[in-house]
Amino acid sequence: LEDVYGVKLDSSLTAWTNALFKYLSLDLPNIIGFPTSCIGSTRQQLLVGALWPYMIVLVGAIGQALRRVYQVIICRSLDNVEHVSIMSHMRSWLIQWTIVIFYFALPTVSNDLFSAIKCRAFEDDDQGNFVPYLLIDLTVQCDSSKDLTYRNILRVFW
Repeated sequence: LEDVYGVKLDSSLTAWTNALFKYLSLDLPNIIGFPTSCIGSTRQQLLVGALWPYMIVLVGAIGQALRRVYQVIICRSLDNVEHVSIMSHMRSWLIQWTIVIFYFALPTVSNDLFSAIKCRAFEDDDQGNFVPYLLIDLTVQCDSSKDLTYRNILRVFW
């Protein structure tokens, strides 16, 4: 709120939400200690920030499928009834874990994506002129007529 509206909420009001987001966050790069600034351009950072939950689901699905294939090979029994139950179990597992992962990832991903359009104005010269820049990349001006990168970011959102 402070960056956009210039309003700062009382710390007693926001303390519990900060603690909640700290311990229930699925901010994967932050959890593994990888700074997102090492990823590359702002566009690449946004793509990684938006797509990592899908990658976790994909890796989990592949792991679960490999585990099931291993069980079938070891048991050496693949009649039609068991095949149907394996596929049903896989589908059920995939739906359940996808819901859980996206439920916990949604606040983090949304926060990262919407922070991409946050701007802050900085004083540019002695005459009191202000120029707004993106907070996630201070080389990008928040003026779509002057900066192609900012124009492309706005196209994604609107």
